[in-house]
Amino acid sequence: MKNAALESRATGLRSYRAVRRGLPTVPAMNLLRPALPARRARVAAFLVVILVLVALIDVGLVLGWLGISLQNSRIQGQIDGLRSDEARWQAEAARYAGITQDRARLLRQLEVLNALPTGYSNVRALAEHLAAALPDGAVVQTANLGEDGFVLITGTAQTFDGVERYVRALEAGGMFRYVRVATAGRPEALAGNSPDAAGGGGLVTFQVEGWLEEAAGDDGGV
Repeated sequence: MKNAALESRATGLRSYRAVRRGLPTVPAMNLLRPALPARRARVAAFLVVILVLVALIDVGLVLGWLGISLQNSRIQGQIDGLRSDEARWQAEAARYAGITQDRARLLRQLEVLNALPTGYSNVRALAEHLAAALPDGAVVQTANLGEDGFVLITGTAQTFDGVERYVRALEAGGMFRYVRVATAGRPEALAGNSPDAAGGGGLVTFQVEGWLEEAAGDDGGV
């Protein structure tokens, strides 16, 4: 303030002296940079606030992305753990499935052994062959041995096609030189007192005749 007053006073003195001397008067000029207007200051402050808000939003987005990445990592870890457990369970299931299949095969062999008569020299091989050829759901009930290696097999199957498959499997096994279906039918249909006598539900009972490649040593029956 003091400098401005002194400057104004000096300017007035110079103008007074110039007038007395008859010289033209030169208007005073302020060559200093004017102060920043208040409007510009408000605009600058507004821009600073906007920049701060943008920076805060960026920081929030970065933190959110980091949180989502951590959550995804945890979820992926849980998924990998579940997949590992699933693979272990599948391996256990496959192992137990093999045990179950072996048990079913042994049970079929035991059923056939119980159906075979005593006195045949190769009864174990015959039992394994008759059991291995059985389709799913089929059961051998009796197996009678006659002269010249003749075998009469009776049992049940789920379908007529199962009986045909059993005969073909017996022939393909190499133990029989000839196998044929003697009889096959559903008990209800044969009796004529089933509403679907043409071939509806129920097990198919069958008799299969076969001739062994090697004749039995002794005759027997069940």
